[in-house]
Amino acid sequence: MIAGCLREPSVRKLSPLSEVYAPELSRGFRWNDPSFSIHWPFEPVTMNARDSSYDLYDSGEKS
Repeated sequence: MIAGCLREPSVRKLSPLSEVYAPELSRGFRWNDPSFSIHWPFEPVTMNARDSSYDLYDSGEKS
């Protein structure tokens, strides 16, 4: 499951972690990055600032 793809209020996702979450180490890529050729059926209605500010994967900068 990709986080955020299920829109049911009763769904819970558990992620076992071996360390305490450190936001400064978080990495990702832009949801509409052309490098991955993902054809989404619609654009997101809402998105948090962190997820919308990731660099493109091939830009040389890794977010």
